[in-house]
Amino acid sequence: ARHRVDVAVIEENGFQQWMIDKLRTYPELRHIVLGHKTGSANKADLQDGIPRLVMEFRGGTWVIPSGDAPSLRLARLFQAELGAYGFYNRRYAGVGEHDDMVMAAWLVERAIAYALPLLTYDEPEYLTLEDLGIEPVKIGPDY
Repeated sequence: ARHRVDVAVIEENGFQQWMIDKLRTYPELRHIVLGHKTGSANKADLQDGIPRLVMEFRGGTWVIPSGDAPSLRLARLFQAELGAYGFYNRRYAGVGEHDDMVMAAWLVERAIAYALPLLTYDEPEYLTLEDLGIEPVKIGPDY
């Protein structure tokens, strides 16, 4: 494999559900393939939905490259898709021509949220028998 995958978040609607089920039949993938429902209620959630992207952008978490013409074109397209998101017919949805980049960014955010607890941990704390109030048994001629 060219790249190691620690977490895979797949949209859990329609065809993708079949893909998730199929991938989970492989023991080495079962624990890293996660489904994420992308219904309107999830999209509108302030903590875990698409509005979270706003906070991540404002916080400087995301940096969109725009140093050359193709990158700038893609950045502008992403900006337009983000700007076209909002409440429409009492649902939170993209009202522009497409929302693929927004949905992809949201799934990346979900993958980060799932992966961070797996990647961060406190330094292990080691306890000795003495710390537990247990007298150690000394074996050998030097003791």
